[in-house]
Amino acid sequence: MKIVIGLGNLEKKYFGTRHNVGFMVVDRIAYERNLEYKTSKHHAIVAEDRIDGEKFLLVKPTTLMNRSGNAVRSLVDFYKIENLQDIIVISDDLNIDVGDIRLRDKGGHGGHNGLRDITNKLGSSEYPRLRLGIGIVSNPAHWSNFVLTPFNASDKKIMEFAIITAADAVLKWVENDFKKAQNFLANT
Repeated sequence: MKIVIGLGNLEKKYFGTRHNVGFMVVDRIAYERNLEYKTSKHHAIVAEDRIDGEKFLLVKPTTLMNRSGNAVRSLVDFYKIENLQDIIVISDDLNIDVGDIRLRDKGGHGGHNGLRDITNKLGSSEYPRLRLGIGIVSNPAHWSNFVLTPFNASDKKIMEFAIITAADAVLKWVENDFKKAQNFLANT
């Protein structure tokens, strides 16, 4: 079983903001596969599907972004996920150009509070993550305002393609393995 976690904030005021690209990717997968989310007891809304007999969950934590680890920890415990390589976390990254995608099998939080909380709650950073660039902001004082703004018209067009590409890469990760998803991204 695999768990795909998109990071974001559920409140309507955050819809379409840069910080919600993780939600946008899982929503794209749900749309492509005609899935519906259901409320769960795991601090998240969850959609369930199978690919080639492999069960996978699409997850959107219902906590604020900075408390996403509560949902991830609850799901990992409930489904008895022993190998953290069976989860993938999708998040925004303001250290990467708009639309660029990075897929890693482990790593640091890079200043992202949602990833920081997940790492703290799991006690490990040994889980895959897919990061979508939302534009580079070097001054930390500007981070919170920037991530909570919508994309401008030109960035939005770039992100539409990036979200589709990221969704396809995640499905390849579910279908096959990490390396095939990484190779897919390298060839797009």
